[in-house]
Amino acid sequence: MLTREKPRSEQTRPRFLNNPRKIKVLFGMFLLFFSVVAFCTIAYFNNLSVFLRTNYVRITKLYAVKKSKDRTSVSNLIQKNTTLPARQDDWSNVTKNIYVFSSFWDDRLKPLQRFVRIVAIGPREGLEGKDISCIAYNQNTSTSIILPTSFKIIEEHHGQSFSAMYFFCYWGSKRPPPLAVALRHIPTSLESAKLPVHNRNVSKVRVTKDNIAVCVRPFFGPFNNTLDLAQFVALYHTLGVSHFTFYDYRITNQVREFISSLQKEGFSIELLPWSLPNPVILNTWAYGQLASSQDCVYRHMFDYNYVALVDVDEFLFPRKNETLQEMIKSFPIEKWSSLEIRNSFFCKRNPEKTVSSNASIPLTSTRFIKREKKIWKPKIRSKIIVQPFKIITCGIHFVWEHFEAGNAIVVPPSVCLMHHYRDSMCSKDPQKIVVDNYALKFKDQLLKSKVIKIWKELFWQK
Repeated sequence: MLTREKPRSEQTRPRFLNNPRKIKVLFGMFLLFFSVVAFCTIAYFNNLSVFLRTNYVRITKLYAVKKSKDRTSVSNLIQKNTTLPARQDDWSNVTKNIYVFSSFWDDRLKPLQRFVRIVAIGPREGLEGKDISCIAYNQNTSTSIILPTSFKIIEEHHGQSFSAMYFFCYWGSKRPPPLAVALRHIPTSLESAKLPVHNRNVSKVRVTKDNIAVCVRPFFGPFNNTLDLAQFVALYHTLGVSHFTFYDYRITNQVREFISSLQKEGFSIELLPWSLPNPVILNTWAYGQLASSQDCVYRHMFDYNYVALVDVDEFLFPRKNETLQEMIKSFPIEKWSSLEIRNSFFCKRNPEKTVSSNASIPLTSTRFIKREKKIWKPKIRSKIIVQPFKIITCGIHFVWEHFEAGNAIVVPPSVCLMHHYRDSMCSKDPQKIVVDNYALKFKDQLLKSKVIKIWKELFWQK
């Protein structure tokens, strides 16, 4: 019987290597071992977040940072029980066209990704290639480290040359969060103000659990209507809102005085400066509203379970409940991250005489009770209530990005409807107009509210 003579290479190598299946198994085990070693190495050097791309952070540009002589070790940077001097959040420039406002600790993807998120405004074009890096500080402001940095533009810019954006300062998996960060333009050494890093406050979370915060886009004009502001605070306070955040681009001294009086009487209101220069703010959509929306969501992420984002002429009326909390809890909390409330325009043309004659103060919500029949579709003119811990990026009328498996629920108008009071948005066709006097339900509570009482003491001409 003839047999094939094995080649010399097969005669000398181990027998198991002649089995292709065994070779594949060994190769797979080698790849697995190598992958585990590589994963651990990357995690050890705290750069894992830079290499991972998820639907949570889509890296637009990662800046290569040269080593700096003032770079120090993390052990020297992090000290226990250290605090930086208090600084109110406000805009600070890095270069002539890049501005930063506030920074927030974000570890929702720990241990894979932990970083500081900076809310900023900058040009939509030309950021790639800029030598901008994030600098982390402790109490000793001369001690710092340079962090891997990337940025992301929020795409709801309506064609303006400037846009809201995030800068990400990537942090190690085992380090305590930094106390403050800044952005530095490496070639010129220009640096923004040091932004305190907002982090969770455990004691405050216990107090504000299940409460609602409301945020309003930057006041402009200058805004001077103290009665509209009084109605806004009084009505939302009646509906269950416990905190208000406003942004001051341009308001009058009377408005400032009124807010200060409310604060002294125990109302939880914060008025944040919004001091962007004209060349930037006038070339950013809605005076930088997208940036204020992001700041609002992250500012209250650890403190409030729910945040509503509306304008001062918009009121979310629950139609089957007494408060917004009751309406919110009618939706299973685990099944949504944002509620979209549909818009209806109420006509501010001719106030109803029977209504206005019975009210001693001309409140918009009790004087104008005619609206368009049309209720706008979701995501067009709608406004939102969010669970901030489940949000990545807010738009003006809907959420752009939800965290992980979060999703939006469109609230039926029969459950909650937004009353939007405008001078010129209603149809002139009487067939398209209906009477909706639901807001009159709250008239007596409004007129007797502490907010309106304070307003009358300051401004009402008896």
